[in-house]
Amino acid sequence: MGGIFINTNIMAIDTQINLGKANDALQVSLKRLASGLRINSAADDASGLAISEKMRAQISGLHRATLNAQDGISLLQTAEGALKEVHGILQRMRELAVQAANGTLTATDRVEIQKEIQQLKAEIDRISTATEFNTKKLLNGDAAALWSTDAPNKVEAIIRDVVMEGNFKLQVSATPGQNQVMKTDIFTLREGAIGIGLVTTSYTNEIKDLADPVAVPAGKYKLDLYSAGASLPDGSASAVAKYAQSGSGWTDVVAVKGESASKTAYIAVRVVGFASSNTSHVASAGVSVEYKIITMSGGESDWIAATVNSDGVVTAVIDAAGVVVDFNSTSNLTNITLNEGDTLLVQATTSAAFTEGGVRVTDTAGTSLLSPIWDVKNISTGSTDVYFVTLDTETGNLNVGTFKVDWQDSITEIGSDPTDPLFEIVGGGGVATSTTRLRDISKFYDPDGNFILSTPQKLTVWNGPNSYDIYLDADDTIGEVAQKIRDAIVKGLGLGTDAPAEVQRHIAEYISIPGKNESAVKGTIVIRSPMVGEAGEITISGDENLIKALSIEVIQEAVNPQTTVEVRNAHTNDYIGEDTVSDGVLRGIIKGVDVKISPEVGINVEWDSNNDSFKFVSADKETFYLHVVDYSINFHIGANQNQVMSTVIGRMDTVALGVDNLLVVDAKHAEAAISKVDRAIQIVSSERGKIGAIINRLQKTISNLNIQRENMMASESRIRDLDMAAETSEFTKYQILSQTAMAMLAQANTIPQQVLQLLR
Repeated sequence: MGGIFINTNIMAIDTQINLGKANDALQVSLKRLASGLRINSAADDASGLAISEKMRAQISGLHRATLNAQDGISLLQTAEGALKEVHGILQRMRELAVQAANGTLTATDRVEIQKEIQQLKAEIDRISTATEFNTKKLLNGDAAALWSTDAPNKVEAIIRDVVMEGNFKLQVSATPGQNQVMKTDIFTLREGAIGIGLVTTSYTNEIKDLADPVAVPAGKYKLDLYSAGASLPDGSASAVAKYAQSGSGWTDVVAVKGESASKTAYIAVRVVGFASSNTSHVASAGVSVEYKIITMSGGESDWIAATVNSDGVVTAVIDAAGVVVDFNSTSNLTNITLNEGDTLLVQATTSAAFTEGGVRVTDTAGTSLLSPIWDVKNISTGSTDVYFVTLDTETGNLNVGTFKVDWQDSITEIGSDPTDPLFEIVGGGGVATSTTRLRDISKFYDPDGNFILSTPQKLTVWNGPNSYDIYLDADDTIGEVAQKIRDAIVKGLGLGTDAPAEVQRHIAEYISIPGKNESAVKGTIVIRSPMVGEAGEITISGDENLIKALSIEVIQEAVNPQTTVEVRNAHTNDYIGEDTVSDGVLRGIIKGVDVKISPEVGINVEWDSNNDSFKFVSADKETFYLHVVDYSINFHIGANQNQVMSTVIGRMDTVALGVDNLLVVDAKHAEAAISKVDRAIQIVSSERGKIGAIINRLQKTISNLNIQRENMMASESRIRDLDMAAETSEFTKYQILSQTAMAMLAQANTIPQQVLQLLR
């Protein structure tokens, strides 16, 4: 039997140690059961903890990647939904183009269709710029690349796909094509109207135009210009014309008695009766006459009664200066027989020198002065009213007409000698002149005789989708119509603004003098585009009757220039590639980028006076710079670094789709619009297909990520999670051990009490 010790209870100590172990094990088991984890701290399983944490990182990464892919799908669905609307818009545009191509529609109907086309195009552009996901632009090209250029008005990038990044030097040259040329119908005067216009280009530096003819007989005439200081041809009076009926002995007046008039004038004298005793109607035996005075300033007197004296003389007073008109220069007047109504037109001219210049009208031979009207005003600017007095030798009718000479603003010297620019007076059925008003042109009356411009009519000039409205009214001249069209093209549409002034002047002009090529037909308005190719095409729309009146046809079709673009690295000058294109769009040289070049680049326009047409010549090679940076969308679809999927969404506005210039205001353009919309539909279909394929791919990616995550979680669970059944058994074991140890400790603590038995 062993000894009994009081100070050291080995059995109790040993039991206590086992109790501690049991309690520690119980505590670990309890923590595991409470957390459900086998590893609650590194002490539980150091290597297992490291493996578990790495797996947990993968699991959380896979979870986030799944969410990223789902967000990517949402982004792509947003873009695809927007493109679905673009598809719908394009389908409507195609339907409208097919409708506009039908011959049952009028020009006005097509303009209304064009209005809807314009709104649909505007919506495509709005969708392109406004479609966003989390403020990120999706359809304007930013979802593929960012770009900039040093010439935004001449160079434009259309982002199509994943791009080649870099700084590019573009060297552009062009071989001109040809411009569009149109002409109107031949305009003629309606019955009862008269027109006036120059028929030579020799004196257009002095004379701008002739206008406002009234009561002037048809024919060709000369307009003599006299400089300051020139004198009149003579200072006498002579008969210009006479109306002598059968049996009359009327002769030309050859003498003037008394002082000449201080101003040039006409004097018309007509027989109105005879004395009762003058049965033979002899001039010296009692003849009653009337006379009328027409002065250079347009003053026209009433008919003034006078009696022929015994010498056969009638005295007409002009500005208090006596002008005597003698019926006959012979002394024997008794043999002159007159008839009632016989009329004589006499001109009286002053020989005074001009202080500032003057004009006179003669026939083409320079004889038979028809209108010796002298202007004492300065004719270097403004206009001059020329009065035209004629006597019809067949009927005896006296006509007092007038027309206006419009001078060039820059005229300063006419010259010391008269010049002879020709002008023409035309009547009904004749070709209209530039100053003929629309109310006097037969084409502006419908078959029922109704004037189509009884109220002002709108005419719209188009260049692609850009338009400018002008208004025509009855008092516009045909020259003013050409001017309005010219201003619409240059100032309204901005075509040819950089062209020389001589080019601008010929963009739209009325042809009053036949020329060559486009201007060969007199009486037409020729409209020339100042730009080669389709980009310079001009279309005119308006009321159906007005369009029929103008009857515009294309006499020269536009042909696109051949544009050559060479691409080099802007920093190293290394050659990248080049191509020659006919539509101004460089494709395939810079990956993912179409480069659109303005059609005006590399081409200059001049006026070819030898051929009366525009001449387009190649200009010096121009250099531009383009900067492109990849900005494609990267979906991070993995748990680890660089596990990304890259995608791009191309630019989807009207420019990129090729419908920015869509026009349906006439049947020709409507037909062309159908194929343009078809190409746009194909582009959108391709982009939607690409987006749909990426969405499907992302859905597969999500499934794969979920499988990876599931298996990774299962593996990590086996490392870190607790087997509750096994641990419960362990817990029960340690719980029993703990309780047993405590009971045994209590027993061990009672053993030293046996010493008391010895002390009794």
